[in-house]
Parts: sequence; C-alpha cells; structure tokens
Amino acid sequence: MGKLTDRHCRNLTAPGKYADGHGLYLHVTAKGRYWRAAYRFDGKQKTASFGVYPRVRLKDARALHAHFLADLAQGIDPNAARKAAKTEECTEERANDNLTDLLETFARMA
Repeated sequence: MGKLTDRHCRNLTAPGKYADGHGLYLHVTAKGRYWRAAYRFDGKQKTASFGVYPRVRLKDARALHAHFLADLAQGIDPNAARKAAKTEECTEERANDNLTDLLETFARMA
C-alpha cells in the first residue's frame, strides 16, 4: 500500500485527488489538503474524512484508514459509528453541565 510519499504530499499544489491505495486519497483544493476515502456501504457510495494534511500526517492517515477498513470488514459503517459516538459524547457533556448548573444553583440557595 502507498503510492504517496510525505515529500510528494508536501509539494502537491494542483487541485485534484491523489490516490494512495485501497480507497485512501489526498484531496487537494484551493483551501487545503484533506485525507479522504471512498467506500460503499449498503449499496451507497460514501466518503470518509480523516483530517487535514499536514496536521494528519501520511503515516497517521494510513493508520486511521486501516482501522476504518477493519470496521468495514466487520459490517460497521465507520461514519455512522463515529457520528453516534460523537452524539453520545455531546449528550453526556450536556448532562454533566446540567448537573453542575443544578448543584451550583442549589448551593447558592442554601
């Protein structure tokens, strides 16, 4: 796996999609360089994002993509799983914030 090199990624300026292999590619636009992967789940074409280059290095993008492929092999839609985890995290945060607000209000009243 891996047609791209870090040096090649750094020097890319022309807009386009540059394949690394197994669906992973670097999408270069005027606004930046984005790690993405094309995949199919339940018969639908989808795209997953792994971050912005150079914040997410080539090595890290490949590792994230490998984990992504493992989830797909188990029949899990990685985008849906990520979205569900994020929603759950936000819900827990809100519940903790509400509890903290309630305790602070109660403490002021006492």
